[in-house]
This record gives sequence, C-alpha cells and structure tokens, in this order.
Amino acid sequence: MNLKSKISIVLPVYNVEKYVQRCLNSIAEQTLTDGVECIIIDDCGTDRSIEIIKYFIKEYNGNINFKLLHHDNNRGLSAARNTGIEEAKGEYVYFMDSDDYFYSNDSLEKLWTLTKTHEDVDLVQGNFYIEEVSDITFKKDSFPSFTENKSWICAAMATLRIPESACNRLIKRRIIVDNNVYFKEGWIQEDTLWSYSLHNYIDSIAFCFEPTYFYAYNSSSIMHSSGNEKEANAFIRILNVVYQKLQAEAVHSYDVKFLEMMAERAERANGESVYTSIIPYNKLVLRTIFKLNSFGNKSKILGLRYARNLVVLPLRYIACNKYFFS
Repeated sequence: MNLKSKISIVLPVYNVEKYVQRCLNSIAEQTLTDGVECIIIDDCGTDRSIEIIKYFIKEYNGNINFKLLHHDNNRGLSAARNTGIEEAKGEYVYFMDSDDYFYSNDSLEKLWTLTKTHEDVDLVQGNFYIEEVSDITFKKDSFPSFTENKSWICAAMATLRIPESACNRLIKRRIIVDNNVYFKEGWIQEDTLWSYSLHNYIDSIAFCFEPTYFYAYNSSSIMHSSGNEKEANAFIRILNVVYQKLQAEAVHSYDVKFLEMMAERAERANGESVYTSIIPYNKLVLRTIFKLNSFGNKSKILGLRYARNLVVLPLRYIACNKYFFS
C-alpha cells in the first residue's frame, strides 16, 4: 500500500473468537475499499481468534489490504493501538474494537465523504448505534455538522460531550504522531484520557449523524465492570495526571469540569474512600462539598436533589477552581 493511502483501520485482537468473524466481514463488505488498509494486532490471546483471522485473510480477495501483526506477549489494548498507529500508512486512522462492527456497508464511505466535503478536516466523528439501549449516541440538533470553532471544540472534547471512545472516528495520523498523543499502556479507561488529551490539537471536526458503528454489548468488557475499586483507581489516576499537568499550564473551565467528572466517576465506582487517593482532595472545603454532592445525589427527597443542582453543584465548581489551582 502506498504512502497516499486514505484510511488505516487499527484492529486490536484479544480473545474475541465469538465476534471477530463478524467484525472482519463488516470491514470486507465496505463499499469504500480503495486506499484502505486494516492493521490487525494480535495481542497474544489464548483462543482461536488468530486462527480465524489467518483463514479469513487467506480466503479474502478484495481490495482492502489486511495486515496481521503479532506482539511477543500480551501488552493490552493501548499497546496494540499504538503498534497500529506506528504501522499505519493512511492519512487518517480509524480505531475499531474486534467485538464490534460497522453498522452498514457504506459506513466508512460516509465518513470518508465528509473529509472531501470539509477539506483537510482533522477529525470526522461517526455516530454509534448502542446495542444495549437500541439507540444512537448523539442527535443532529445537539452538534454542528462541521465546526472550526476552537473554543467549542476544546470544551466539547475536554468535557467528553463528544463520545470519548477512540473508535468510530477518522483522525489524522500526523496529529497523533506529531503531538505524541499515544495511548497510555497498561491503563484501563484509556479512551477517556486519550480523548481529553487530543482537544488542544484538533482544529476542525465534522459529524456524521447517521450511525456508522454498531457497539455490541459484551458483558465481559471492562466498560461494563462498574462499581469496583479497579475502575475507581483508573479515574483517580487520570485525574491526578491531568491535575499535575495543569499546574504548569493555563487552566480553563473545561479542564476543571473534566477533573470534576473524573472525581464523580471515581466516587460512583467506589464511594468516598477514594478521596485520600486524589491529590487535591486534602483540602477540607473541597472534600466537604463533594460529600454534600454525594448526599444530595443519593437522596430520594426531591427537595434535596433540587438543592444539589441549584446550590451544591455551582459551589462545587467554584471550589474546584479555587482549591485545585489557587
């Protein structure tokens, strides 16, 4: 495949023998094939996934260039994606999970068309059809079809209003490589930090409001393992990394909002015991406000829930801004 390839699909594979054939078929059946490559990264699973993939590649006779790479040992999703980025030849990278699949045969073509409609766009965001809720992720009346408004882009990406999943978006490879925005190896919830980290480097976004990606419910996925210490610690780790980085930078309201969101996710996952692990939470005022927020959020009394929305949440934001960065 030449250096002028359009799209590199990056597909990590680890113990997905039940799903990978469906995923591969959805890629092979795309109407857009010219200039498309699919880089499959074998992350050393223990099932028949790679056997299925090898047979598929052997039998496939279409235009997409399927390339299978192997890790020497299991290194995780982030490492597999990073390997794919390094090997990619496409102008745009498209991440895909091997237990999901394209929503329709023209999904990739719909996304690619937007790179022509909005020439040189940095990121094209596709819509997700979520199996678990039988609905799409975002609606047309909530997002612009295209924007170069840097303030809006930063706020929407940093506060995760734009879907934080790394999947189902075309993103210019050079943005990732030139700015060293790789995935943190060995982390869970890696999409959250990666999506936040991108916001400073994206100058234009186009949205495809039709679903292009079928997000399949997989009960064994880490995304469905809420309410546990491991998940709470992942959000605490993200919060602390971003907080320390922001100490030397200008802090915007959306940065504070991101920290609030990470703290709230950690709290929801494992309760108030997480506070001692969060660097700024040694501030008594901030810790007290978060306890009030938690109390209001869990209360069945309607008046207390309204009080949380009208009083505690604004107070929490002001306190975060003051006590995180004063």
